[in-house]
Amino acid sequence: MNGNAKKSKIAIRQAVISLLKKEKDISAISVTQVVQVANINRGTFYNHYRNIMEVVLEMESELCQELLSCIKNHDAHGDVTQIFHAIVTYLKTKENVFKVIVTVIQQKQIDKMVLKLIGLIQSLYGDMDQELLLFVIHGLAGMYIQYLKGNSSLSLDELGNKAIVLVNKCIQ
Repeated sequence: MNGNAKKSKIAIRQAVISLLKKEKDISAISVTQVVQVANINRGTFYNHYRNIMEVVLEMESELCQELLSCIKNHDAHGDVTQIFHAIVTYLKTKENVFKVIVTVIQQKQIDKMVLKLIGLIQSLYGDMDQELLLFVIHGLAGMYIQYLKGNSSLSLDELGNKAIVLVNKCIQ
């Protein structure tokens, strides 16, 4: 992808995020609004995406892949504490994007992410009980989603610490 194409995609994404912050409903956002905010023409938008939802799904997919990579890269010694500190650090760097994406993310996407995470954990830690993993990961995802939606009085660091305690208890 050349420099101009990359700049256009970044502008489109930033415009969608900006509009989602204001509108809170993806169906209320039009391509016309996006191209106006991004200061590009319609043709440029359609060179990259078919519709607004495709922009959101691409961002969501990339964020999930980055998060999974973050978890995988910080598991050199199976240290749960290190993994959650890495997750919290990553979430802090992308917090504004996650806060917007979480307003439009579909449950099936969360479920896909949970299954990928379970597969990753099983590959790192060996044979763990899948039902226990489903329970723990859905619980952790729910904690972080509630935070991102503004429904938690805890900070990301406090959530990370609670997650560490919870996961360590489950591993024992």
